[in-house]
Amino acid sequence: MAQIDREDLAQYLRHRWAPECGRRVKERRKRLGLTLANAAEMTGLTEPSLSRIETGRQDPSDATKFVLANALGCDVADLWPWPEMASVLAVAGEHAA
Repeated sequence: MAQIDREDLAQYLRHRWAPECGRRVKERRKRLGLTLANAAEMTGLTEPSLSRIETGRQDPSDATKFVLANALGCDVADLWPWPEMASVLAVAGEHAA
């Protein structure tokens, strides 16, 4: 079986999950009645940067994920599905051995 490169896998996961995570951020923001400008101000992000995150065109740093979750009053795991990603990584690890 072919080796799975961890960096390629990480890039794939970011690409695969970015739209879903962005959708979760936007949904949570709207549920709280926040505009893009409100949320950007609360987080210190620019509106274009937050928009790119919400549309899945930008995967934020871990620090930004925590800032967003804090501003939106939720856990990071509510926005970024790490358990699902962890299971994919575990399966990939089995195939990489």
